[in-house]
Amino acid sequence: MHKSAMLRMEWFVKHYVKDGENVRVLDVGSYNIYGCYKELFEGYKLQYVGLDLEEGPNVDFIPKEAYSWDELEDESFDYIISGNAFEHIEFPWLTIREIYKKLKWGGFACILAPNSIYEHRYPTDCYRYYEDGFRALAKWGGFTAIDVTVSGVPDENVSPEWTCEGNNDTMMVLIKTTEDIDLEAFPKFKCERRYKHAFEWCRRYFYLLKWIETEDREEKVEHFIQEKGFRNIYVYGYGPIGKLLYELLQQLDIGRIEIIDKNADDIRDLPVLRVGEEIDESEDSCMLISVLDLWLKEELDTKYKKICKYYVDELF
Repeated sequence: MHKSAMLRMEWFVKHYVKDGENVRVLDVGSYNIYGCYKELFEGYKLQYVGLDLEEGPNVDFIPKEAYSWDELEDESFDYIISGNAFEHIEFPWLTIREIYKKLKWGGFACILAPNSIYEHRYPTDCYRYYEDGFRALAKWGGFTAIDVTVSGVPDENVSPEWTCEGNNDTMMVLIKTTEDIDLEAFPKFKCERRYKHAFEWCRRYFYLLKWIETEDREEKVEHFIQEKGFRNIYVYGYGPIGKLLYELLQQLDIGRIEIIDKNADDIRDLPVLRVGEEIDESEDSCMLISVLDLWLKEELDTKYKKICKYYVDELF
């Protein structure tokens, strides 16, 4: 379970779920794979039921038929949630109808699925969702959609953990009602923080091209390092730009140079530090970030608080 999905579901629980011994929550697709939403209800008195199609951790109920949950009483749940499951469901229009049937009148549902991610079968991987796709499902199911967002966030200043470049979470909050209600009265995400995957890759290759075309790059990098007085240099990210930067620094012979990479175990040809390992954060140390992601520096500030950090384009 990636962090951004957990944060969004936590937001829904905080703003919509009212606790009580008679309150019931159904989690559709509850099988615990690297984390589950049940932990969000720790300390609550309500009844949590985890639904999935096979036995496993955090599964309380397995329907005999995948798209007909007749064993569960209709209109018996106050809240129904589903996160990171709808992309794996072959016929989601049938699932949304079952969610509608099992939800009480006036009850709320929250469904979250990725907008983009690599193929991952559990056991199938069928869909990615945009706002219109989720709204279409809600309409087909009979719901009123309160809010549908792609990478929605409650505030522009929330932590980088809300952004998951591999998933770009799409989330909708629904209510089961036939009444004409004021949708503006309900809590909503204030803005979106969509990850423009294609744009980010274009930006990376732009800087890679800029690096290659800068004929005096050795002089500029050497001048930058010497002017700052750095003797311990950490290159974060051993991708295409990181490799070029590391090789250049080795040629200049201007201090100790080490690589930090989140995929350290996959790099066999030289020693690499894992993210979070202890490093020298003294005044004569710096970190050069070769991964040109928008919020990465802010994220690294939580792991390496003292060391100076620069994106590679800042060297120019």
